[in-house]
Amino acid sequence: MACILDPTIQQISDNDDKKYRDASLFCISFCTGARAITCSEVRLGDIRLCHIDTQGNSQVCITYNRTKGRSDWNHPVTLEGNIHVPSSGHDPVYYLNMYLQDDFGISITEMNKLDQVRSKKNCSLYLQRS
Repeated sequence: MACILDPTIQQISDNDDKKYRDASLFCISFCTGARAITCSEVRLGDIRLCHIDTQGNSQVCITYNRTKGRSDWNHPVTLEGNIHVPSSGHDPVYYLNMYLQDDFGISITEMNKLDQVRSKKNCSLYLQRS
């Protein structure tokens, strides 16, 4: 996996304002085998922090609601990584956390509280927002 993802992510310029979005999408889809149609349907409310230790090592659960041919899939997948520093050049949890902070103003550590904020809960993670 590293021989494919690491060079791809390194090619994204640090000046690119969508670096964390693109890196998280690449890592998450590659690590879980998700298709574009599956990732495009992920909402912020589909992300849950399952576990975090004192060093930031985390398990994050994403529920995929759609796949090719099914719009009611409801398939949970678990990602592992660190929210503070990338555990590798392709850490899906790190890049997801950085993307959430940059674009949505929230951290993975706050994802379980989204039930209280319905407007954010239903935001699409990867589709363009107006």
